[in-house]
Amino acid sequence: MAVAELRKLGIIGLQSEQTAVLGALHEFGKFQIIRQGENDIDESVSQHEYALAQLKFTLDFIHRYKAEEKLSFREKMHRALTKGLRVNKQEVERIVREFDYKKVVQRAEKLESNINLAQSHVHNLEGEIAELEPWRNLRGAPRQDSQSVTIRFGVVSKERYELLSAAVQSQNLAAEVVPVDQSDKEVRAMIVYHAEAKKAVEPLLVEASFSDVVLPEISSPPAEAIELKRKEIETIHNQISAWKEEAEALSKDQPSLQILFDHTSWMKVRAEASLQGLRNQK
Repeated sequence: MAVAELRKLGIIGLQSEQTAVLGALHEFGKFQIIRQGENDIDESVSQHEYALAQLKFTLDFIHRYKAEEKLSFREKMHRALTKGLRVNKQEVERIVREFDYKKVVQRAEKLESNINLAQSHVHNLEGEIAELEPWRNLRGAPRQDSQSVTIRFGVVSKERYELLSAAVQSQNLAAEVVPVDQSDKEVRAMIVYHAEAKKAVEPLLVEASFSDVVLPEISSPPAEAIELKRKEIETIHNQISAWKEEAEALSKDQPSLQILFDHTSWMKVRAEASLQGLRNQK
């Protein structure tokens, strides 16, 4: 024996007519009456609000990456005059019943996360390149301190650099001041000194107003590291472009998402009206 298809219906009416309405439904014999409690309706409102938030995010996401259509003036005017989705009741019911919007939402969320993380990584790489660029003439990878040797990178005025270099040489200290790059006014330099020279060297650096610079950690000379980072940025940009194309492809689901958004908004308003009606009875 075949089982008839069942559907849920919400009934809203006047309190004064409740007995008559329930009696009519009972006589009709096709309904199972279930009274919804306030908690049930309140939960339904919350579910609708959550679904609306997901749908709005996805619609906004698609809008950001949807390619702009090239339309003639006549087509634009036609779109403006016929703005809005034109669907019948059966089509809305079919979309509500069959369209799995959650898969689209999950994909949009994943794409949004991937794009944001990739763009953040590009921003960090560009920052590291900007920090390394003034030091591209440094030979070899920047070395790290050890127990016996300290290595510092910094900027000092050209005049004070000459005085600092002369002081280190005249005092015969276990230290070396190496110029990396210079302009008319300042010198970018690396200073290396042994632990035994620390007490003598560090006051000289203070006197010279030596401004320390912390370089990004790299395992190759700055010039090579810069090129590697630029290639990495190019690779990331290509991946971002692929993700954006995938985001644009989601626009095919935009009409169904909009219909679901409108339908869910209506369901939320109806549930809120039911909730308010229950509360007014108290």
